[in-house]
Amino acid sequence: MLGKRGPKTLVSDPDLVAAIHRVLSEAPFNGEGYRKVRARLARRGVAVGGKRLLRLMRHHQLLAPRRLGPPNGIRRTPGRSSPHGPTRCGAATRFYPEQDGWCWFFGAIDHYSDDLVGSHVAKLGDRWAAPEPICQGVRQAYGGFGKDIARGLRLRCDWGPQYIADAWIN
Repeated sequence: MLGKRGPKTLVSDPDLVAAIHRVLSEAPFNGEGYRKVRARLARRGVAVGGKRLLRLMRHHQLLAPRRLGPPNGIRRTPGRSSPHGPTRCGAATRFYPEQDGWCWFFGAIDHYSDDLVGSHVAKLGDRWAAPEPICQGVRQAYGGFGKDIARGLRLRCDWGPQYIADAWIN
């Protein structure tokens, strides 16, 4: 067998698997999905197709454990709990009140104490609504909100469009 037809990619499969291992080892959390890995590889200048990446990660057993549940249920990414200090996490979900139609809830959870430290409800679940609970949590924990006040704080979020926007990442 001669292999796959068509043009050859710039990065071979073994080199790509090595790059995936580097991305996963540098990630601050356990269990990253292929979409996050693909985004991080793209930021490093390695363009790779999603299906190829998924195939390689599945073959090498590098995929995050899959959470089962309703498609519009609470989407939370638990992060890695630490007994030594607080770790904050964002939670987002859509809900449907009869009068208003679809709305979004955003929350910031402190996984050290399991407290909700910030929350925000919005009609549009966009990149401008997502950071609001994080700002509330920073104000609560650090007594204010300003440049470099929460340096070292780690956030975990899902792959939703509001969390991969440049405004959120920056």
